Amino acid sequence: MPNYRFSDAKRTPSDSQASFPSDLDVAKEGDVVLVSPIQGAGAQPSTGRVFQWRSDGAYKVTAVGVLAGTPGNGAGNIIGDCNVGGTSAFAATADRPSQTANTASADQGVEAVTTAAAAVAKGDIVTLDLDDNGAAGTRSVSVWARLSRQV
Repeated sequence: MPNYRFSDAKRTPSDSQASFPSDLDVAKEGDVVLVSPIQGAGAQPSTGRVFQWRSDGAYKVTAVGVLAGTPGNGAGNIIGDCNVGGTSAFAATADRPSQTANTASADQGVEAVTTAAAAVAKGDIVTLDLDDNGAAGTRSVSVWARLSRQV
């Protein structure tokens, strides 16, 4: 599984079918923005871990989001998660970022941001997960997290 780190990440909708949140453009110096590779561009994405990163210092998870270039039709939400050392950054599943089916056209994407407060120590493994892949027809899903460096 690739191990990417994006600082001051800037992507445009042409990079994928999903529109990345404007918050990624305002990361403060020392912050880390983790963005998963696009999952399921040609087919409905699989659930499970989509990205992992080993921390190089002390951070706090400050935001997590999920984006789908094409939310599916029908019932079912697209739910993302951020785990630190195998434990969710969120106390309850209902707190995780969730995009409702039927909420965007294929080229629009929707941002669903939930603020978290999980501490990350140096050496911790941070993973981004897709907990639910939504309704049939869901395509081009990405999960992202912003971590603020703690001093």
